[in-house]
Amino acid sequence: MQRIKVEELVRQVRVVLDENRQECSYLTSDTDNMELNEIIKSKLPDAIRSILENAPSWMVEGSPMAVQAAWINSKPDGTGVIQMPEDFIRILRFKMKGWDVPVELPEVCGSAAAIRQKNKYVRGNAKKPVCVLSVGNSGRVCIEYYSIPAGSVAEVEYAIYVPLPALVEGAYDIPNLLVIPVVNYCAALTELSRSGAESASRFFSVAKSYFEENQT
Repeated sequence: MQRIKVEELVRQVRVVLDENRQECSYLTSDTDNMELNEIIKSKLPDAIRSILENAPSWMVEGSPMAVQAAWINSKPDGTGVIQMPEDFIRILRFKMKGWDVPVELPEVCGSAAAIRQKNKYVRGNAKKPVCVLSVGNSGRVCIEYYSIPAGSVAEVEYAIYVPLPALVEGAYDIPNLLVIPVVNYCAALTELSRSGAESASRFFSVAKSYFEENQT
């Protein structure tokens, strides 16, 4: 994990923009320099979130999630819903007490696998548990778990998740392997805001290809 100052990220984005634009130079021109810096800064949080959401799991770095008892809404049939923290981006590993194995890839609400969990005869169980990502009434992301033995106390054994990096003293913590994708994705968002759809597409492709080249 690297703690990188916003000013350094802005500089790297500007270098990428400059290297890929021939008709003018972002770095040497004084025109709209302040405006460009502010655009890049405003796009950084979205770029970081998108990269952390879509990167292969082995390229990101997870953190233990302290699940509060108040977040758990359990049902007598062994299913339940757990609210995620506000900085939640994705889950990497999740295990309820009583499960034989953890869940590493949650289902998405509305998918065929998620719909099957509503059927008590085919839903997940302690040997083959299933988690489904959904959005609760509060607007927060939730994990629906299927399932623990009926009547058991619902407790999370452990949860490893990817949080949205906070801006701390003018810097973001970014996994080492994801700095280049973040910079290119931010460059793409910056170009889109400046009506540079064609060059934005190239930057998006660079970030995507970086993931494809490093898939395992």
